[in-house]
Amino acid sequence: MGVPDGYYGEQVIAWVKLKDNQAMTEQELQSHCQGKIMNYKIPRYVKFVDDFPKTVTGKVQKFRMREISTAELGLTKPEKRRPDLRMQADDENDSNGLQFRPRCCRALGEGAARGTGALVR
Repeated sequence: MGVPDGYYGEQVIAWVKLKDNQAMTEQELQSHCQGKIMNYKIPRYVKFVDDFPKTVTGKVQKFRMREISTAELGLTKPEKRRPDLRMQADDENDSNGLQFRPRCCRALGEGAARGTGALVR
């Protein structure tokens, strides 16, 4: 399961339900995974539970597990690291002083695609 992380976007958390009379630590689980799966898949956080949150039909509620984990660890959703590259209809000018002007389909002729435009100074 993934929880928010400021650097990678998400980190792995493992919810572990042990059998009766069994014991395991977080370090034992992580060392067991070492060399068997890729390093980025090894859980950074481990939560030992008696039962998983379930629906009335018995399905595990993964979204609730994510909410509970995020709240207990005090994590917040990271801000976007990449700028939104989509052109917004409200933005008339960008940082370079370019202006988006839609092209008129009539001026371009019959074969012109609708919604095309050009960046002009």
